[in-house]
Amino acid sequence: MARLTRQNNNSNSSRRPAMPRVIISAAVSVDGKISLAGGRGSRSRARMTAKLSSASDMSRVHRLRARCDAILVGLNTVLSDDPMLTVRHARAGRKKSGGDDADAAAAAGNQPVRVILDSMAKIPPASKIITTSPRIRTIVAVSGAAPERRILALRRRGAEVVMMGRKTVDARRLLNHLAKDGIRSVLVEGGGTTNWEFLRRNLVDEIVVAVSPYVLGGGLRGAVSLVEGAGFPSVSGSPRLSLRSARRLGDHVILSYDVGADNSGDGNRNPSRAGARM
Repeated sequence: MARLTRQNNNSNSSRRPAMPRVIISAAVSVDGKISLAGGRGSRSRARMTAKLSSASDMSRVHRLRARCDAILVGLNTVLSDDPMLTVRHARAGRKKSGGDDADAAAAAGNQPVRVILDSMAKIPPASKIITTSPRIRTIVAVSGAAPERRILALRRRGAEVVMMGRKTVDARRLLNHLAKDGIRSVLVEGGGTTNWEFLRRNLVDEIVVAVSPYVLGGGLRGAVSLVEGAGFPSVSGSPRLSLRSARRLGDHVILSYDVGADNSGDGNRNPSRAGARM
């Protein structure tokens, strides 16, 4: 299955030359939540995240993963879910993995690069991502404030560590780095804080959400929304979305939006984009 590619043929694309195409992907409840109340940092969040996607929807997500060059998450997602971030329910490169040993078999295929936003290099060395980093290319983006001993520990276990900011990871700088490394498409799988960072910086090309047949509530008790952060100051100042497609998948609805003009973030407006379609 071909990877998504980004072409910069538009004359207005000088703001983001050769940047990877960025797609936010998530399964959400009808009320926009991606975790249960009280689920931050707990295993209950991981279980609920899995339940939000049906078997058919998981296959769709893995097909999308297989078409991207990289999968990106924040540290909170790793701490909560301990994911593999591999293609298992679709073809990964030339090989197909599945069955009870799907996670292990996934390493044998042409897997997308895994990218972790981790300003202080706190990702556990025993996490699935780090323990499999010798077999599946893994990039941990840290800041200059990350302790050197943690950085060295991650490198010893096979992860690539790149410094992308002074105190926090600079998402735009990271995308430029990935582009220079030949990565042309990045699938952002959250959580809410990471999604906010990319949206507020005007770095998103597309949003794909699977609306699941659940209502979770719990905003006052820590349930995480698709996008967290401070929020945009006005509707007119938020990113302008254009509906690309809407389709039913069992009791789920899959919505795909192109992300257009934006009056927020660092003062730049998002140009119209020329790139690969799903």
